[in-house]
Amino acid sequence: MLGDHHPVLYGYGLDEVTQVMRRKFPIAVPKRELFLAALNCEIMHTRADLDIVAGPGIRDAKDRPVLVSALIALY
Repeated sequence: MLGDHHPVLYGYGLDEVTQVMRRKFPIAVPKRELFLAALNCEIMHTRADLDIVAGPGIRDAKDRPVLVSALIALY
């Protein structure tokens, strides 16, 4: 399905997706686990120390973990 690509997902993003799914599509939550298992992806934990990376200003502070995770992934 993904060829030579190996997806890496961050826990913060997965948690956020799960929260939205529970609120809007609760019946689909169990299928999320099946999808992730079939995807054969690596799940990385989001750093607790978000100040490790100096990033650009961000409007919504709650999205800072997503930004920091993306910047760290570049290295």
